[in-house]
Amino acid sequence: MSASITIDGGGSGSRARLRTGNRSALVIGPPLSLTTVDVETVIARILALIDRLPEHGGVEAISVGLAGAMNIERAAAVRAALAARFPEARTTVARDIDLVVGQLTPPGAAVIVGTGVAVIALTPGGEVLIDGGGFAIGDRGGGAWIGLEALRRGLRDLDRDGRERPLLAALRRRLALSPDRALASAISAGAGLDQRRVAGLAPTVVALAEQGDSDAVAVVAGAIDAVRESADWALERARIASGAEIILAGGLAGSSYFWTRLRPLLVASGRVEAVRRVDPLDATLA
Repeated sequence: MSASITIDGGGSGSRARLRTGNRSALVIGPPLSLTTVDVETVIARILALIDRLPEHGGVEAISVGLAGAMNIERAAAVRAALAARFPEARTTVARDIDLVVGQLTPPGAAVIVGTGVAVIALTPGGEVLIDGGGFAIGDRGGGAWIGLEALRRGLRDLDRDGRERPLLAALRRRLALSPDRALASAISAGAGLDQRRVAGLAPTVVALAEQGDSDAVAVVAGAIDAVRESADWALERARIASGAEIILAGGLAGSSYFWTRLRPLLVASGRVEAVRRVDPLDATLA
């Protein structure tokens, strides 16, 4: 029986799904971003992911969505490696966001809210991309943004009154740091504050927000508003005035706390008729 493989590779982790008829199998793996991981390592990790999937017959199609695949040379290198391993398969390597955009029914926009954030609205002439600028200068409202904003807020409060509030204490424990006035130095001197480490703090912040912690609520509310604003801008620039569909994907989109607060804000614009969540692994890239 023929099989197909879909791989969703982001900045914080990756997933691979094998489909054979009505059956499927899923494995989880390390980051596959072509922006932060060298192409040789990405190729090795992809092949290792595939090797972890159950035994299967001939692979008919391989769809790979990778963060950073805008780099044409690196994406081509990944495709060549897969084509050499699976010469009979139809192999497509594209941006990770394309696994989501491919499930959108125009007019509308795809909103990806994971480690980073990107919003893509489709127009007759192409697409409008909002944000997706990366950890240092963009990705407003994503997991890394939430983690960094929470740290900033907690450290600012600590500077003001010398008291560690619950949000900062939770983040410190998540980072495995002891209570110390030199906390900022300890964070930077340890494993550093790279995108993946900071994004790993987001679930802690969201969990505290669910419990009603005012600092965490404020951080997550800021993230939700940033994503809503990007979606509004995308629809406006695409000149979509009404009847739009918004599809959401990414780790934060899967959070009920995040979803239930973002969805009504998206609809409130008057441009949006429907909002639904999708799984990138349900896509097949052409």
